Amino acid sequence: MVLERLYMQVFVNGDAFDCSEGARLSDFLTQMGLPLTKIAIELNLSIVPKSTYDTVTLRDQDRLEVVHFIGGGWCWQSLYYNRVLSV
Repeated sequence: MVLERLYMQVFVNGDAFDCSEGARLSDFLTQMGLPLTKIAIELNLSIVPKSTYDTVTLRDQDRLEVVHFIGGGWCWQSLYYNRVLSV
């Protein structure tokens, strides 16, 4: 019997998170509670245009960097969630 893997691991600002196989970037970010209008995303060293968040599919071991814009400037948003995300 072969066990099918249902989850994969992605890294957000260096922290590991479990995510459903085939998760879309927009769903993953929404479930993490991030405001899609106030962030910029880098996926594996490439900037992701906001217009493609719904079509980008995450893969095991992907590395995301999230920049969260705030009034008067910006900061790197450090994220700490210890839950399995199901998309």
